[in-house]
Amino acid sequence: MNAAPSVVSVRSMDAGQIAQMSAHELGRVLFVIGFGVTAPDCPLPCGFMSVALPALSGSAPYEVWLADQSVSRVCPTQTDTIAFAKTDHILFGCASITQGDNDHLEHITEALYRQIFDCMDTAGMRHFSRAWHYLPAINSAEQSLERYRRFSMGRHEAFVAKGRQIERDAPAASALGSKTMPNQAAQLVIYFIATASPGTPIENPRQVSAYKYPPQYGPKSPTFARAFLAPSPQDIFYVSGTASIVGHETLHAGDVRAQTRETIANIEALAIEAEKRGAQQIGNAHRATHIKVYVRHAADIDIVREEVEAAFAGGRHAKIVYFEADICRRDLLVEIELLNCASAHLGR
Repeated sequence: MNAAPSVVSVRSMDAGQIAQMSAHELGRVLFVIGFGVTAPDCPLPCGFMSVALPALSGSAPYEVWLADQSVSRVCPTQTDTIAFAKTDHILFGCASITQGDNDHLEHITEALYRQIFDCMDTAGMRHFSRAWHYLPAINSAEQSLERYRRFSMGRHEAFVAKGRQIERDAPAASALGSKTMPNQAAQLVIYFIATASPGTPIENPRQVSAYKYPPQYGPKSPTFARAFLAPSPQDIFYVSGTASIVGHETLHAGDVRAQTRETIANIEALAIEAEKRGAQQIGNAHRATHIKVYVRHAADIDIVREEVEAAFAGGRHAKIVYFEADICRRDLLVEIELLNCASAHLGR
C-alpha cells in the first residue's frame, strides 16, 4: 500500500469538458454522477449514476470524482445494487433502489445500508467519511409518517445492526428530495466515500448533534455528523448539508435571505471547530473548494446566489453549483454543503 492515504477531489463539469479529459485523468476517475441528465455521450472508464435533480441554470450537471492515484474497478463483493471504485485507501460506492408499491422506505433503506456496510467491511474500508442521499418525495407522508423520518429510521437501524457507534462512525451526510424525471423510475440513490483509516467527526457548538435530536423530529434521529475530517495528508474537510438550524430548531421561517446567512454562520462555526481539531490547512484560501447549494424554490435563486457568492469570495476559490430540491424539513428553504471548506473563504 502507499505510505499516505489517497486524496479525493471533485469537479463540476459539462459533457464537453468530460470528453476533453486526458487519458491520465480518466484513469483516476472514481465515479461520475449526473444531475438531471443521462450519461455523457463519450466513453467513460468508470461507473455512472443519474440523480433526478436537475442543476439550475449555469451549473454544470456532472460531478466527476477523482483520486490522486490509479483506480481499481474490481468490486469488493458481488452485488447488483452497488457499484464501486477504489484505491488502496478510498472506496467510492454508489447504490440505488426502486421502492415497490408494497415496500416501506425504512425497510429498503436499512437493507441497502446493510449491503453498503458489508461491502465496506469486505473491502477493508470500514470507515465512512461522506454520504449523499437523494430520495423522492422526501417531505411527503408514507402511512402517516414523513418519508424523511422513515428514511432516518432505516439508516439508524442499519448502523446499530452492523455494530457502528453513531457518535464515532457517522459520516458527514446530506439528504435531499429528488424530482420526478421523464422516463426515469423514482429511486433512492446513495453514494458514499469510505476509507481504510478512521477520520474525525466534527460537531457544531451552535447546534444540537443531529443524532441527539428530541423525539419531535421522528422515531429515530438522523444519523450523521455535522462535518468530517477525512484521513488525508491535506485535511480533506466534508461539511454536511447545512441549514438555518440553531440548537435543534429552524430559524427565520419564510425568509430565504436570513436562512442563507444563518446557514453560512453554521459553516463558519464548523470550519473553526475543524481547525481546533488539528486541521492545519483548512484556513488556506488557495485550497480548492466545491460548494453545492440546494434551493427549495427556484424563484429564490438570485437572493441565495447573492449571499453565497458574497460569503465565498464570488466563487474565486470555489466551484459553486445550484439545484432546486426539497430540503429535509418543510420550513427550510436552503441547504449548503461543501468539500474542502476553508474558513478564509468566508468573506462576510
